[in-house]
Amino acid sequence: GSRFDATINDPCNDFNATVGSANGGRDTPQSATIINNCIANGVPSNGSYVQKNPQLPVFVRGTTTLQPETSESWNFGAVWRPHFFDNTAFSDRVTFEVNYGNISIDSAIQAADPNTVMNICVNTGNCSAITRSASGAVRAIDDPLTNGGYVDTRFLDLTFTWQSPEWALGRFSLTSNVNHLVDFIDGSTTPHVHREGTERGSPSQGYPSWKAQTTLNWELSDWGASITERHISELTETANGDSKIPATNYWDVQLRWTPGFVASGRVQFALGVNNVTDEDTPGCFSCDVNNMDPTLYDVPGRFGYFR
Repeated sequence: GSRFDATINDPCNDFNATVGSANGGRDTPQSATIINNCIANGVPSNGSYVQKNPQLPVFVRGTTTLQPETSESWNFGAVWRPHFFDNTAFSDRVTFEVNYGNISIDSAIQAADPNTVMNICVNTGNCSAITRSASGAVRAIDDPLTNGGYVDTRFLDLTFTWQSPEWALGRFSLTSNVNHLVDFIDGSTTPHVHREGTERGSPSQGYPSWKAQTTLNWELSDWGASITERHISELTETANGDSKIPATNYWDVQLRWTPGFVASGRVQFALGVNNVTDEDTPGCFSCDVNNMDPTLYDVPGRFGYFR
């Protein structure tokens, strides 16, 4: 097994609303059903338990009953290269590409969402997966892998490329890749949820509806340079009251030199800076890694490199 600490709001926290939200508790008492199930799970009946740590230990492990998951994929694509843009004064080649994909995973090997495990406990009394200390604090959430999940996702990829003729200033090219997440159904929760346009938070994982990367490139003799813009659309942070994570744009630049007199152009030097405008990394309150989603965003600050 392996442990990770998930951000979870324990429903048994201050179930009598004794200390209030200002002191880490709640402002209104829980229902009688939740209170009784919390007490049966080991929470002190006087309601003295107040959750001190927002991250609770979850233990994920394999089981001997796991079976292989199955997947089915459909992909359709088309490329159009209008030849009336070939070898003109302003373009050497222009292409448009569109790809549509659908991926379904059945009997997906997944652990249940730990928040779902907690809610099942307090609402149904099925709390065998949750171990608590004498104070009521959660010591462990047993969350074994099962074949109970499924994923169904649909997406659209759009690509545009343009290349200039050999001008006196060099050759320019432009490439733009746009990715649209049409739908992402996550069946690891009960009921299933649509993830597109949302940030999961714990574990950190964002599903932007739109992502794009556009690069303008220049080449002249042994020299080259490029400027790239990366776009991530706005996200809804579902574990933080549906607050918004704003859209983010990064700008990267690079300068290259490929000396033609060395090994037939097989040696290249590059100097670059990512996030040259020092775009702020958007905060994610529910994310469990330094309040940011490292799967989507750069660490804060500019990043320079020589290669």
